[in-house]
Amino acid sequence: MIEVLLAALVASMKVVRKNQGIGNHEVEVKRDNSLRTITDRESEQAMLDVIIPRLSGGVGVQVEEKGMIRVGNGGLKILGDALDGTITFVRGALGSTVIIAVYDGVAKRVTLCLVGEPASGRVWVAEADKGTRVRKFDFATEQFGPEVPVHVAEPLPLGSGATVFLDLYPGFTRKDARVFSVEECVRLFRKIFGKYGVTMLGSNGIHHALVANGAEGVAGAITTAIGGPWDVAPALLVLQAGGFARAFSVEPDGSLKEQDPLDVFSYHFLVTGNTQATVDELSEALLTVSLRA
Repeated sequence: MIEVLLAALVASMKVVRKNQGIGNHEVEVKRDNSLRTITDRESEQAMLDVIIPRLSGGVGVQVEEKGMIRVGNGGLKILGDALDGTITFVRGALGSTVIIAVYDGVAKRVTLCLVGEPASGRVWVAEADKGTRVRKFDFATEQFGPEVPVHVAEPLPLGSGATVFLDLYPGFTRKDARVFSVEECVRLFRKIFGKYGVTMLGSNGIHHALVANGAEGVAGAITTAIGGPWDVAPALLVLQAGGFARAFSVEPDGSLKEQDPLDVFSYHFLVTGNTQATVDELSEALLTVSLRA
């Protein structure tokens, strides 16, 4: 299965890469106030054109734009976001990614995740109990380079300016999501900034992939606006790279309940990091800023 998914990932990356850095794309505003472009649709179709004919009908397929393509009957489901970071893409920046994951509906866990960065050709792959590795796809030769194992960064002292990647999307209105208000976003930023440096690249895929990648000074990432289960599937990259994660759902009474970070259909917020202490500190910041918690 992994070879099929790698081929699908590359097919989508080619579409995104061709149209990156241009800006001024024709944009459609979806019901949840997120954006969609023709590249979202074309990249997703390129992904499906590889997956559908090559994987058994027993495997379900669910993607960002078209939704549930195939229910399946074997418990496994392919999750795909063919352009994660559409706002970044529309603005002409290069931080968007493509995400494909496998979710085991029986175990209720993501067991495989791939994140591709079209601008660089980097592809991160994590499988349960097999670690996380990165390789680079050369678009000129159509070949992958060697796989390199990755590990989260060594911890830095508190206040050292270690980087936290932050996903905030005020105005996002997905009805089954719990999204921070503008005031809550400001409070979260204030809680973190100063203790950490804050970077916002506009793609959850690249945020969590870079935590797993382990460059010096990268501490963690927070996702507060989940557009679909694919957004948080890269938690597997961090966990398999020796990192840590916590996830939280908002219950009907407004209370916050901890969930399995790999059960990507079960929660509203995700925190990943290079140490348990980092994840706990970022989680505390996340939970204490909620005005409705």
